[in-house]
Amino acid sequence: MRCPTVEEIVETNKKLIKLKKITKAERHELLAPREEIQKTLEKSCGGKDVYDNAAKMLKGLNQGHFFGSANKRTSLVSAMNYLRNNNKEIPRRPNKEEAKFMLDVREGRASVKDIKRWLKS
Repeated sequence: MRCPTVEEIVETNKKLIKLKKITKAERHELLAPREEIQKTLEKSCGGKDVYDNAAKMLKGLNQGHFFGSANKRTSLVSAMNYLRNNNKEIPRRPNKEEAKFMLDVREGRASVKDIKRWLKS
């Protein structure tokens, strides 16, 4: 299994902000040391189950608040890219459903088990 690098996560955040700014003030800004992102990735990618790893990554990046903007989008796209890079299917959902679930993750209403189930369905 291939885990993303810190640079790939940072680039994902930059691209997402460039692609679609939600507010005019939104911009790429790294709020935490790159080592903190690395720790999150190491905790996420150590298992044998791709979906479990993706769920841990999504939750860790989402709740880590490593960026000034687009943390939820970055966590979702990073987890989806991880699944795609490891030959797994990616669920398609309406943007509103994704946004609501990412908020649930951020606010602690979704466990890793919940996220894994959501990623698989």
